[in-house]
Amino acid sequence: MVARRATSHQGTRTSTSGDIGLAKQAPEMVHGRTHVSSLTQMGTPGFIDPLISNMGHYSVETDAYAMGVTLAMCILGKPVQQTLMDADEMFEQPALAPRVVSSVAEWPDQTAIEVATIVKGLVVPRLRAHRLPLTQALRQLEDLADAAELRPGVSAPSEVRECVICMAELRAARFRCGHCVACLACAELLVQLEAGCPACRVPAVIVERGAHLAAGATFIAPVR
Repeated sequence: MVARRATSHQGTRTSTSGDIGLAKQAPEMVHGRTHVSSLTQMGTPGFIDPLISNMGHYSVETDAYAMGVTLAMCILGKPVQQTLMDADEMFEQPALAPRVVSSVAEWPDQTAIEVATIVKGLVVPRLRAHRLPLTQALRQLEDLADAAELRPGVSAPSEVRECVICMAELRAARFRCGHCVACLACAELLVQLEAGCPACRVPAVIVERGAHLAAGATFIAPVR
């Protein structure tokens, strides 16, 4: 993505993005402001909050929107644009989640419903004040992980997993940050483009390669 210049309420110039972490990184948010307005928008299509595209505001809540869309992708097991097309009813009625859940993920019905409920709180409300607070959403996700006896950020050992980028090849590369989410070709492309890990945005540096990683943990604590 190419950075563009935007104007905040106080006239400060800052680059903007519609992806998770934008508001946290904005210097204007550090001093107690609830949002920043911009004249231009950036971000990955599908993850850009309507609050940005409609009103030019980005905030912690707009960051949470991108997280909600990501969780919806996990439930459906589809790319973002297909998820947004197929998940309309689930966004409004989380109880429908078991009908659309990815057959590969094998989500328990109740877990899918509870995660879909979190997604609804992060994505659906059209007013910023009505959105589910991001800190509350994270606590709820951690509670679900604890109930399933999973440490946050670690997938249950099961079948092999697909690359989250191309969703065609199996995962075969682990980055220095500890995440294994991409096939070798996609991982090498991220390194070539000097891009970040899709999971945490830390600069992508491959530290392990191999087909065995497809059945390994999505995340392991990085070696410091």
